[in-house]
Amino acid sequence: MKRTACAAGILFAAAVAAAAAGMKSAADLARRRDYGAARREAAADTARLKGEDLRKAHLFLAGLETDETRAESLYRRVLAAGPNREAVEAAIELAKIAYARGEYRGTIELLSADHGERPPAAADEAGYFRALALRQVGERARARAEFSRVTRGEFGAWSLVALAEIEMEEGRIPEAIALYERAAKTSAHPVARFGLGECYERSGAADRALETYRALAKDLPRSLEAARAVEKITLLSRAREARSRDSGQGGGERGGARGSAGSAAPTADRYTIQFGAFGSRANALASARRIEGVVSAVRVESVEMDGRIWHRVRAGVYESRQTAERDLARVREALGISGAVVPLK
Repeated sequence: MKRTACAAGILFAAAVAAAAAGMKSAADLARRRDYGAARREAAADTARLKGEDLRKAHLFLAGLETDETRAESLYRRVLAAGPNREAVEAAIELAKIAYARGEYRGTIELLSADHGERPPAAADEAGYFRALALRQVGERARARAEFSRVTRGEFGAWSLVALAEIEMEEGRIPEAIALYERAAKTSAHPVARFGLGECYERSGAADRALETYRALAKDLPRSLEAARAVEKITLLSRAREARSRDSGQGGGERGGARGSAGSAAPTADRYTIQFGAFGSRANALASARRIEGVVSAVRVESVEMDGRIWHRVRAGVYESRQTAERDLARVREALGISGAVVPLK
């Protein structure tokens, strides 16, 4: 899950905290999305606040902050006044910042320390991000145990997805399918449904994969995974058509005639961008999450080559090589990540 996905919830919570701290005017401005004015109003009010109200004001200001360094400084001021409920919130937000930077050991340390009693929702959030960091540093058994303890709400569904990804990485496709199905039933979870389609592909159930991708594209058309599902539908449908043509051409004189004269002309090549192939699915997903902030329809495709599973990070389906090259240049400029434009037959 990306930090930006939580932005609305963080700002709402910050506005509630500001109102509780007596900064009603700043809270009202934040609800109206006038964040610059809200920040100025709150900063002016902090001089007369102390104790819990001051900690809540600092959380509010950090939630509005667009500069990561200033936000981190505010969260650390709250943390230094702990242990208390505000310190618990600050530790979680600092851990998210550390995780986004790739500071996984720092994430684990922040979320393992005692900053005060965690309410159930905060405990689930902390457990989920600690498990993500444990997974990144290779402590898979501890990560699996941590994910398994997070069973409620949004983070419960995300933990099921993470457990399913681990099962996929280790080649246990039936177990991954079961976990993705649980996550998809828990909530309208597009990531779980897309992962389920990938599992069906890996297991050779192409028709079931197509059905899953089509349902995802229909039910959740505005999700990123819906765009990826549409690409999968295109690729799987082309593969099915190619098999059908090959079968028809191999059917004797009548089949051969239909294949040469009666078949449609081959479809023109399209293109995609490939940003590398990884032996670790977790590394591929981490790379994909960085890239999807610059270009759309980023996906991880798992393929078997020379007896080994590789996870390719790809983006887009383009009608022309020139368009794909432009997007590749954008990613290279923004992130310093190289790639290659490859044809899709």
